[in-house]
Amino acid sequence: MLLRALVVRVDTQQLSDALLRSDPLLLAGACVVSLLVRVPLSADRWRRILVALDHPISGRVAVFTAIASHPMQFLTPGKAGLLLVAHWLERRHGLHTAVALSSFGLPRVHNLAVLLALGTVGSLGAVLGTGIGAGFGFAGQAAVALVGMVVILAIIVRFHGVAAELAGRVSPRLARWVDGLLAALTQVPPRDQLWLMVYSTAILLFELGGVYLLFLAVGAELGPLHFMFGASAAVVVSNVPLTVGGVGTREAVIMVLFAAAAEPGVLLAGGLLWSSVFYLLPAVLGVPFGLALLRQLGPRP
Repeated sequence: MLLRALVVRVDTQQLSDALLRSDPLLLAGACVVSLLVRVPLSADRWRRILVALDHPISGRVAVFTAIASHPMQFLTPGKAGLLLVAHWLERRHGLHTAVALSSFGLPRVHNLAVLLALGTVGSLGAVLGTGIGAGFGFAGQAAVALVGMVVILAIIVRFHGVAAELAGRVSPRLARWVDGLLAALTQVPPRDQLWLMVYSTAILLFELGGVYLLFLAVGAELGPLHFMFGASAAVVVSNVPLTVGGVGTREAVIMVLFAAAAEPGVLLAGGLLWSSVFYLLPAVLGVPFGLALLRQLGPRP
């Protein structure tokens, strides 16, 4: 519904022209970043998290799981399909469901921290470079959110033992779940956490670089700092489970924050390509792998 409302508000001729005249080389470059850089690096990052948790898996299993999880994340509200992937990991590879969910969650914690930091830097740069007033407000909000996030994580790490103990008084099984869900935050050593944060930063910069190519492909020439501000905000907001795969939400944020930099139809074209290349395309290609995973959800071999 949100995407439909956006399409109605723009000049459809302008939108179609931007899509049809998009630079094929830049589009191909973005597809390479999405499929051959972002997906393998994300799989390797997850594998390293499991190694840090003393649950090593092969690179082949990590890549299969990453590809199979794309359609389940894209098509289910709040990425609830990851519960099936976690259940499969317990059935087939002996990884407790809660620990699997924790290992999926840690990259998202790192990504959010990096995006808030990038958004703070990018929005301040947008204010200084272009005089965009909204940038200063977002910089303050992002900085406050980043500090608040660090404080919350520190509290969780400090008092996770208390939470597990209280859960144990209710049920030993509940205690295992609490301990498992917090495993990636509490059991991964600080040095590994720092390395994984750097890894997450690299993956996000690759993605944002690929997205920048998409906007250049449709003729939206955005300043790098202005783009960093808007794209970071769009990623954060699109993770709120309002639409399927964040489609519509992502485009709406882009059209608001970049309104002074390009025509609405061009911005919507760039946003649609972002959703298509970095979310829809991996989800479609991952369907056979997802179906194979679902077929294996049976008794232990």
